[in-house]
Amino acid sequence: MQEATGSRNQGIIIIPKHQINPKLERFLYNLRIFIRNKIAFVGMLIVTGYTIMAIMDWLYPQFLGVKSDATLANFVSAYGGLRVFANQIPPGFSHGWQYLLGGTEYNVPVLPLMIAAMRTDLFFAAIVVVGSAVIGTMYGALSGYFGGVVDEIMMRIGDIFLSVPTLVFAILVWIILGADFTNLVIALIIVMWPFYARIARSSALFIRHMNYVEASTAVGSRRIRNLFVHVLPNITSPILVRFTMDLGNAVTILATLFFLDLYYKPSLLAPPEIGEMISIAASNGYVFTGQWWSYIFPGLFLLLFSVGANLFGDGIRDILDPRLRF
Repeated sequence: MQEATGSRNQGIIIIPKHQINPKLERFLYNLRIFIRNKIAFVGMLIVTGYTIMAIMDWLYPQFLGVKSDATLANFVSAYGGLRVFANQIPPGFSHGWQYLLGGTEYNVPVLPLMIAAMRTDLFFAAIVVVGSAVIGTMYGALSGYFGGVVDEIMMRIGDIFLSVPTLVFAILVWIILGADFTNLVIALIIVMWPFYARIARSSALFIRHMNYVEASTAVGSRRIRNLFVHVLPNITSPILVRFTMDLGNAVTILATLFFLDLYYKPSLLAPPEIGEMISIAASNGYVFTGQWWSYIFPGLFLLLFSVGANLFGDGIRDILDPRLRF
């Protein structure tokens, strides 16, 4: 009996318990799954790169070659020495790396201006998506967990918001509140929160019947405690996927509103925006004069971020959904 036991243990490598880190092991496993999806990994690199550029422009705008905040007026002041206003500067290295993608009608280099505009767009998108996710998740979790008449009333209210096209509803709410930047954020939060509410509700309807939730209720735990301790932590996975994808959607909506000239800046000191760059190029007729770099490069810059955000969201879904792990 002892020999059999000994032979059975010969091929086993025993790892001391103190050398095992379950959290690190889980993280590395999820990272391998994410990297295995090459397209999603590229999406993560795109979003990370844009975020780093925006943070650098906020913390240290000098890396763009500008000695103060990266606004349109500062760029005009810094690069106006070339005195070329009638003909835009084409892409190339003749005027330095700032003009690698060309210059606008005010001698503003397109590349640094796009980076400065991305700071504005990402800051806006982060506020909108975080606000929408928090409000929508709480609303949907309450509706799904309590169910019954409460669920019916709350979700019919959400359906009213979802019945109107997103962009049209955003413009309507924005005009009613007033066309300024703060009201734009509020308008888009009002438009986007029902999507998170529906996701949270569907997850809460399933989780509230799980054994651990019913056991917690049986031992005397209050329903509101179950909601925060057991339900909300387990509905974050689909919310996180939607959150990542909505970063690209929020930036696109902002650019669309600026392109339609629905927002009027109080002065040139206001930060630049991608949609505004495209709108200025289109309104000045550069589409027909051959000065294509003023609108092509900002459009591609916006498109690349939107695609990267969606690919990144797909990769997160692969990690969080057990059915997609293998």
